[in-house]
Amino acid sequence: MEVKFADTFFKSLRNIARHETWWYKTYEFFRYDIRRFFRNVWKFRKEIHDFRPWDYSYNLKLFRRSLVLTADNMEKYGNEVPESRDKKIQKMRRAIQLMDHILEGDFIRLAEQEIGREVIHRPWSFKPDETGKFSTLEFNETEKEKKLNKEIYDKSDEIEKAQWKELWTIIQGQDHENFKATDPDDREKSIEEYEDWYDGSGMKGWWD
Repeated sequence: MEVKFADTFFKSLRNIARHETWWYKTYEFFRYDIRRFFRNVWKFRKEIHDFRPWDYSYNLKLFRRSLVLTADNMEKYGNEVPESRDKKIQKMRRAIQLMDHILEGDFIRLAEQEIGREVIHRPWSFKPDETGKFSTLEFNETEKEKKLNKEIYDKSDEIEKAQWKELWTIIQGQDHENFKATDPDDREKSIEEYEDWYDGSGMKGWWD
């Protein structure tokens, strides 16, 4: 068998070799890298300004911002076919939404919406002891109100756990070993079945 190469193939090899030279890397640093650095600092300015090294929420904010930029870029400039690209973007947007819930800590509100009523709040009071030097904090909800509130708090915890699990399930993605084509020999049918099975999750696939 005779193997032939077009001129463009050797041109591509020369370009790859040139990009590995010290002089091209120096040119690339001043021509592209410095400008990219300041552009990235601007894009992440709020997250960088607010960042603190003692809480996971700051890591999550950086991750969230990077995911917003990736989703926006893929939506505007992506070359991938819409059938799979749109699924990926949808999963990214859902992951961002879940991060927003986690960062805002609004699971009580979500629980109230799901149950259909709000937490009952009563003003606190302080009851002084016999000496008059110390006071005891008293919650003034009735037993019935406490029971109703507990239902919302329990639902809030349930939603928080479920959304935290959903977030990292989206990031991890589907196990592709679980996909089974009905007829592996029929390539076109297998591709169609895979496209139906694939839901857009899996961070490793979020590139264009």
